[in-house]
Amino acid sequence: MRCAIRVSLLLALATPALARADAVDNYIQSQMRRQHIPGLSLAVVVDGKVVKAKGYGLSDIETDTPATPETVYQLASVTKQFTAAAVLILVQDGKLNLDDPIQKFIEGTPDIWAGISVAHLLNHTSGIKDYLNELNARSLEEMTPKKIVDLVIGQPLNFAPGEKYSYSNTGYVMLGMIVNKMSGMPYDVFLTERVFKPLGMDATRRSSLDVIPNRAAGYTWVGDRWQNSPYLNPTLWDNGDGGMLSTVLDLAKWDAALYGEAILNEATKQKMWSRGTLKDGKSINSGFGWGLDELRGHRLIEMNGSRPGTTTNLARYVDDKVTVIVLLNCDAEIGRISCGVARHFIPSLNFPKPITEEIAPARLAAYTGRYEFANNFMLTINLEDGRLVERSPKLAGGFWSPVSETTFLSEDLPIEMTFDLGRQGEVVGLTWRSDLRKKTIPRIGPLIHDLKPQADPDPERTGRVRAALESFAKGGQAVEQVENLTPGAKKDFGRGARSELAGLQSLTFISQESIGDRGIERHGEKVAHILYYKFTTPKCTRYLLVHLTAGGLLTDMDIVDD
Repeated sequence: MRCAIRVSLLLALATPALARADAVDNYIQSQMRRQHIPGLSLAVVVDGKVVKAKGYGLSDIETDTPATPETVYQLASVTKQFTAAAVLILVQDGKLNLDDPIQKFIEGTPDIWAGISVAHLLNHTSGIKDYLNELNARSLEEMTPKKIVDLVIGQPLNFAPGEKYSYSNTGYVMLGMIVNKMSGMPYDVFLTERVFKPLGMDATRRSSLDVIPNRAAGYTWVGDRWQNSPYLNPTLWDNGDGGMLSTVLDLAKWDAALYGEAILNEATKQKMWSRGTLKDGKSINSGFGWGLDELRGHRLIEMNGSRPGTTTNLARYVDDKVTVIVLLNCDAEIGRISCGVARHFIPSLNFPKPITEEIAPARLAAYTGRYEFANNFMLTINLEDGRLVERSPKLAGGFWSPVSETTFLSEDLPIEMTFDLGRQGEVVGLTWRSDLRKKTIPRIGPLIHDLKPQADPDPERTGRVRAALESFAKGGQAVEQVENLTPGAKKDFGRGARSELAGLQSLTFISQESIGDRGIERHGEKVAHILYYKFTTPKCTRYLLVHLTAGGLLTDMDIVDD
């Protein structure tokens, strides 16, 4: 029997809840300032009741329209949980099986796909290439699901089905096609009839060019200002991998339904939220349309979504019966925000309180610098108002509080970092710890303003570096003709022009450092030396970190601010 799931929208009125709400508001607003977020909508559900539903900032800057709980956002990959649910409803209906080969439903597939099942698509273990991230499909032309499949059919698999995990949007495009075929209706119509209407999710629908009331505009932060996010043809995004629109209030209704059996029975939900198993017996942190995680002993079932102009998160702390739903209209580090909100409602997610004694300013300053978090993923530690703050191109950044002279806790996430010292007390790296992993991160070097300028010991080398940078500004064949590059650097920088280097006017040597003992690699080559430069173009003055091998080949470069 289908029945509407009613979610109470009454806010808790007890004094502790009001104090907590104020703290959440302050936290959200601080994150919006830090991450340059124009508009955000939030819902927090506790024991089936929406205890907080609020909008912050603007859903449309040009019309000065406030964000509200009713603001409609692109869901991006949060759509995948609905596509997975549609497939599982068809399994419940007896119309397909999880171990059915996809060749049964998708026409024209090659023989090497014979071992790929519906389950492989659901938990990203098919080996099929991702049309967005690997094949870089960003066409302005109409992109039907069939065209997307045609893009990947001629490509080799990344691995044998079930051998590895690799996130694939293509798999969910195909799942949408399977729902179309087996239900006899477009996948979004099927979801409307079987999920959205029964639950009263009236604002949830497939993305389109239609004018949709309360829809948020999407933005991108460029330099020091907002710009409208780049146009992408909706046909590229309105498929089973990321095509839905919704509100935080509608998603709260969906969350409530997942605690009952109105849509999916218990056996089906158990399958949806079970970790996938690879051929070698190892488990993965992925179910069907959901990520499966644990934070400080709290089971977490969540999904993030991102596309130009939107970032989304639905995080369910199922044992605590707390759900945090965050939707916003730009690119942002939404996991930090969602976890930070959850910590206000689940106190045991917090680390112990930091120490109150002050750490000597000189010691804090010694921790600042750049660290190699992962290959070509640089973490920057700086000081703001006497406190450590981390920045990176992929992290929004946040403050860290000390629990000892060398160990610090994130104010937003259940993560701690401990600075590692060498024999002379110098900082050589840091150890990053979370519930799921421990990672040793080598130090690259100091911040630009802490460098002591040196005379250029090898002007000819600087000339070669400049020639390489000028080729990067052009890309393509210009890069191929440069001799002092590693193969990996040629491949990467040859893919396209680096506009930030266009019109290079000056390149000034600042300093150099030998780091061959730190285990840092770029483009598959060990980095032995880093050269620091200041450069100017008609548009800017910035700084460069140039990574060289022991043989003097340029294997990477980073453009940074001071």
